[in-house]
Amino acid sequence: MGFTETALHKSPYPLIGFGCKRIEALGKIELNATFGEGAAQRTEAITFDVVDINYPYNTIFGRNTLVKFAAVIHQSYLCMKLPSAEGIITVFGNQEEARRCEDNASIGNKNVHVIETPNEENEAANSEEPEKSGGVSPAEHTKKVLLCEDVPDRMIIGKGLEEAEEARLIQFLRNNQDVFGWSSSDLRGVSREVIEHEFRVNPKAKPVKQGQRSMSEERQKAAQAEVQKLLDAGVIREVQYPEWLANVVMVPMKNGKWQMCIDFTILNKACPKDEYPLPRIDTLVDAAACSEMLSMLDCFSGYHQIFMIKADEEKTSFTTPFGTYCYVRMPEGLRNAGCTFNRMIKKVLGDQLGRNISAYVDDVVVRSKKKEDHIQDLRETFANLRRHGLKLNPKKCVFGV
Repeated sequence: MGFTETALHKSPYPLIGFGCKRIEALGKIELNATFGEGAAQRTEAITFDVVDINYPYNTIFGRNTLVKFAAVIHQSYLCMKLPSAEGIITVFGNQEEARRCEDNASIGNKNVHVIETPNEENEAANSEEPEKSGGVSPAEHTKKVLLCEDVPDRMIIGKGLEEAEEARLIQFLRNNQDVFGWSSSDLRGVSREVIEHEFRVNPKAKPVKQGQRSMSEERQKAAQAEVQKLLDAGVIREVQYPEWLANVVMVPMKNGKWQMCIDFTILNKACPKDEYPLPRIDTLVDAAACSEMLSMLDCFSGYHQIFMIKADEEKTSFTTPFGTYCYVRMPEGLRNAGCTFNRMIKKVLGDQLGRNISAYVDDVVVRSKKKEDHIQDLRETFANLRRHGLKLNPKKCVFGV
């Protein structure tokens, strides 16, 4: 392309995404990118990361390039349009060439999504394959590490960590097991002083009691088991003479089991919309891209960790063939439940948000610019979670990515 490696500037961050593996860039360089022909041309200076890998594409443009060109793309039609001084520039891709590139990419990365630990022979074969093909090696497998001998639950740890880093991280997690919710009995809930969920039902709305729907015997048994589980966890309680009453809807899941949902449609229509903003996912992804180490946290029974305001508890009443109950803690399916949870995260994590944490509702990412700072960032996060009583789900957390 007309330049040598001496023209490259140092790249402070690795690239992640090529086969889900961390790739160290050779460096950065600013080049002119031009779209259009003849008089209708547009040229902008774009900063590229240069990597030495075998890949079907020569150049990949990201969001920053599209923003700089003010371009709009339609991926299905492989079409891009951007403004210029001479009018709109239209750029078309080649369908056949795109399919060929995608086919080559899928062949080169066919082992990326394998989760099971391979045997020694396959592992040796997989370790040699990238060298022969010159492509990207498969993503590192995750492994489960036992945190407590008395509790069978395991914590997922990134396998790509160095031995010393992994040992420090495991020891830290073992010393902070109280932050995890191992069972429904650990569901303490966030203090009512921090946040409660409130409906603010329109006073002109007329309360509605839905008639009980018939259920098959199989669905009744599944609903009764779920109700008992919620009673044991203190999420619901029995209620008499409710003004609002909703039906239970049993939804089949892919694993053959049933999920119990409550039809809050009528109640939600009587509630105003909470305009509390949710964060933009693209900005959260951009912020995480500049980190050397990440840990993905998931809240344990997220919504159930927030209490309902006392006056609104009975508005969540629902009927079953074996009793009538209402929620003491915030259920899923309520209007504004996501906004309430996001507001709670803002109060619990405070000044960490935007500094070393990205959060979208109950999904929290602890991100560290330097690997050596990651345990300190986790320690600060765990201290905030512990202080407010927010628990994490150990089965869905991934540390040290």
